Amino acid sequence: MLLVEDHEPDAVLVTRLLAESGRFTVVRAGRLAAALTRLAREPFDLVLLDLVLPDGQGLPVVERVVAAAPAAAVVVVSGMDDEDLLLARLAVGHGAEDHLPKGEMDGERLTRILVTAHERARLRRLLRERERRLEEAQRIGRFGYWRWQAGSGRVDLSRPLAELLGLAADPPPTPRTLLRRIRRGDRGRVLTAVRRARSAPQGAPVVVELVTVDGRPLEVELRADAAGLAGLCRDVSERRAAVRAREAFFASVGHELRTPLTALLTALDLLAVRGGDLSDPARELLTRARRGARRLADLVEGLLDRRGAVEDGRVHDLSAWLADFAAGGGGGGPGDARVVLPPVSVPVAFDPGRLAPVLRELAAAVAGGTPPVLVLTVHGAFARLAVAATVAAAEAPSGPLDEAALAAAARAGRALGLAIAARLAARLGGRLRLAGPAGASSAVILELPLATADPGGSAAGEGSA
Repeated sequence: MLLVEDHEPDAVLVTRLLAESGRFTVVRAGRLAAALTRLAREPFDLVLLDLVLPDGQGLPVVERVVAAAPAAAVVVVSGMDDEDLLLARLAVGHGAEDHLPKGEMDGERLTRILVTAHERARLRRLLRERERRLEEAQRIGRFGYWRWQAGSGRVDLSRPLAELLGLAADPPPTPRTLLRRIRRGDRGRVLTAVRRARSAPQGAPVVVELVTVDGRPLEVELRADAAGLAGLCRDVSERRAAVRAREAFFASVGHELRTPLTALLTALDLLAVRGGDLSDPARELLTRARRGARRLADLVEGLLDRRGAVEDGRVHDLSAWLADFAAGGGGGGPGDARVVLPPVSVPVAFDPGRLAPVLRELAAAVAGGTPPVLVLTVHGAFARLAVAATVAAAEAPSGPLDEAALAAAARAGRALGLAIAARLAARLGGRLRLAGPAGASSAVILELPLATADPGGSAAGEGSA
């Protein structure tokens, strides 16, 4: 412990009292400059500091000692008059752990105050280190913590979250300031999520995905408690990029493996139906070929589906995905298709890696080599996606894709593509319908059931609150 005291009798008294306790090794400095020199050379656990020194007085003395020894517990000693006691109390607000009037000093009390100050300083250092590590983890994980107290006009943000949003953590921003950082179209969803969180059972999370005004996707978790609302906010840019890369990979693999196998299976099925004049040995070979092709298709399907069920059942905005697909994204869209989309989002649970090859087969079957027209509408509980040569054809009355329709399409040389698309559509839980004359294949309708969850949310999101 470093004792900073210029008055000899007081220094002797303190040294004797601490020696009697047997818990401290005391080093003395009679001036502030000497104390700062010692603190710069060696570490001390405790500093017992007089506020009136020949070369320094008052709060500046405390501030300089605390700055020189941030890991040490500083306890100040003072006189007994009101001005000295007030100064000692102010010193606690400037970094000192405690204060002790010289007139009340005895061995037991002095020891107790020093031990308590040392322990409090140790705990404070541990807390600061844990806060530093937590902030470091938040910065690495690109997330942060927030809290809003009911009736408060401010939202407390962790420093990493404030940095993520481009705001200052101190003073805390107002809710209006935070809303202005969110894309205008998502602000209503924030208010909806707040209402749902406050009406949900206490502690039940509500999760909503938003986009900032600068295009950064965020996932915000809200939990209500007795004090108000709190939760986490994550930057999901990298996760979305990883999902897009994974989708592109499996779309490519799925196209390269599933589509040829589906074509082979469909051709073998059509041959079995129309091959009435095959000999018995040929029919036996055909049966074996169909059985082997199905086993191979099941094996490939199982291998591809081992990527997990993360995307299976995940809700997407079909309208937004279709716009990306038609522009050449979304797993290899046509790139020059004309798209007619509704003015609202269309939530559908689908795997983009499976839907992309369906649309490619439909475009090939309907439009041939010309750019297709993709028209998305909502009919009752279904999303209705028409793939056609013209908008008028897409709006024509439709009928089921049955054997008669396939036979008519076969005469036009397009049965195989439609059969492949129908098989792939069934894997999505959807169905195909034809619009216009089947042989002309002027339009094919893919119907998919609408999801009940918010397409911007997740399984634990707003839809589950």
